[in-house]
Amino acid sequence: MELPVDLRQRLVNEIRFVAERIRAEPDLRKKIYYFSGVYGEMFRLLNISYDPQLLFAHNTMSNSYQLMRALSDAIVLGRDTTVIFPDDFFDRLCALLEDLANRIANDQDTYRTLEAISCLSYISTGNGYYLYLKGILRP
Repeated sequence: MELPVDLRQRLVNEIRFVAERIRAEPDLRKKIYYFSGVYGEMFRLLNISYDPQLLFAHNTMSNSYQLMRALSDAIVLGRDTTVIFPDDFFDRLCALLEDLANRIANDQDTYRTLEAISCLSYISTGNGYYLYLKGILRP
């Protein structure tokens, strides 16, 4: 990811802050709210220093947020409880966010981490949850 050092550090700090807040927050909707900070920061940085890898990361995080938000709304509003977040979902998410922050900080490839976040968030869909229950989707 080609970012100036100060912007790289700004993004790393934001991702770490988000992971910390998600870990500390018991409320499901607030966890999702905090997660939105990652793609939000990536969006802001795109306007300052465009980079195709940053755009890819933003799109991955934005889509992941949308999937998780749809499930959290369905659960909280009582519309559907067929699909649920696995017990360790947010622990896994925070570990992946920490890995993403470390990879960005060290200017390492982020593809596999973003892929893992995409797979994890896919569990929050009907088909993704089904594949997870079958043992096919293993984030």
